[in-house]
Amino acid sequence: MFSQRSQYQSNRISFSTIFLSLILLAALGGGAYYALNLTPPPQIVAHWPEGDAQNVSPRTAIEITFDQPMDQGSVQNNILITPLVKGDFVWLDEVTFRFEPAEKWAGLITVELLADAQSLAGAALQAGATWQFSTHQPRIAYIDTFSSNREPGDVWSVLLDGTDPQQLTDEAEGVLAFGVHPSGERLVYSVTGLGNATQIKEINLNTSVVELIQECVDAFCTNPSYSPNGDWIAFERQAADGATNAASSVVLLELANRQLRDLPFTAEDFTQTPVWLDSDRLAFINLQRREIGWYSIAENRLTYVPDLALEMGSWSPDGLWVVFPEVVLDEADLPELVATPTALVAAQEPTADAVAPTPTTQAFVTAEDVVKTYLLRRNVLTNEVLAISKSEFVEDTEPVFSWTGDRIAFARKFVENDVWTPGRQLWVMNGDGSGAEQLTDEPIFNHANFLWTPDDQTIVFLRFNVTVATAAPEIWAIDRDGENLRQLARGAFSPAWVP
Repeated sequence: MFSQRSQYQSNRISFSTIFLSLILLAALGGGAYYALNLTPPPQIVAHWPEGDAQNVSPRTAIEITFDQPMDQGSVQNNILITPLVKGDFVWLDEVTFRFEPAEKWAGLITVELLADAQSLAGAALQAGATWQFSTHQPRIAYIDTFSSNREPGDVWSVLLDGTDPQQLTDEAEGVLAFGVHPSGERLVYSVTGLGNATQIKEINLNTSVVELIQECVDAFCTNPSYSPNGDWIAFERQAADGATNAASSVVLLELANRQLRDLPFTAEDFTQTPVWLDSDRLAFINLQRREIGWYSIAENRLTYVPDLALEMGSWSPDGLWVVFPEVVLDEADLPELVATPTALVAAQEPTADAVAPTPTTQAFVTAEDVVKTYLLRRNVLTNEVLAISKSEFVEDTEPVFSWTGDRIAFARKFVENDVWTPGRQLWVMNGDGSGAEQLTDEPIFNHANFLWTPDDQTIVFLRFNVTVATAAPEIWAIDRDGENLRQLARGAFSPAWVP
């Protein structure tokens, strides 16, 4: 009897003790939990692209956000991406991881994060995660006045076969000019604001979210473009006083902090036409000095070379050569048109001071009789110049280097009476001027605004009928060999590549 009661009391005490211990443990909460090294497993709270996302940019970055700080090496060693591409691992903070591809995604992409990925506290994922996304085909963006039924219109894009047109912006006053981010996921563009104001805006093409980047009060801001690394935006700013000769200036804006950087121009400098040579150097035309210049962000330094024709021309991919048109009347003023280098100006290093290299020949001038335009190729380090037009009675303009730099697209019109045409045709040639080939033969149409696709196999261009004043511009494409000519858009202009 006693022993049974003692056993009963003993059991009662044990159960009570356990019950009270559980209550105490619950009251202590996370402190006791972590004291016992029972760290909760990390979880993924967001990732981009989302699962089954479609039409994702081939340049998009994969981003994963966790609910707690992670062991970076553990995460990087336990992520599998198929198909595999080269790229960089970047941690935005302790919980957000990004993989930035150095190559383009193609087709269906599978992302798998294995369960062995651990937090800083040593806890592994409760379970692995897998998702997929697919990329879009490369597209051509443009300003469309036909579909928008107004001028300027909105930005649209279309596939290279002319199908699947998509509207990208929706601005009541239309878009003045735009640039495409290197990732293909964003656009920067200028619009008319209230009064004399214009605005620089940015749209995320994945989310359609629009953000105001810069308000230009009493100023006309246009021609925005991203740096190749996407860190900067360059644009032109001109006083909105209605004067055609109002001072203009190239402006830089750093996207990370939305701060403008003052370039070291003088009050007399009129600069325009910003073109990125690389992520550090921005080229432009200085109208006052009649020179091409470029600005180094890292060095905060300006450099100039002569540009008597005030044409930006086209820069080679390595930023060493610029091809530009020059007007000439007398053939005696032009060295023999050969493929070997011909020095038109003294070979010397460009300088940052106000004294430009002195030409060794007279500037080419226009005349009232026969005006010819030749393409010249200048080495910006030595000022050595190649005359690369190989025909005598021509107007060669609008040169554009291919992405590899081995070919140049340009517009040509013969000025001799028996072969004269009102419109300029699309031609291509080698970088030294050899191997010139005519790709289009439509005498009443002008061909301009040439754009190579990154594989250098297709040229996109603007075409318009010069014999009809009200003819709408059109965007066309043609293969590098002159085949497969097709229309991409009507009432459209400013074609740009969307990677």
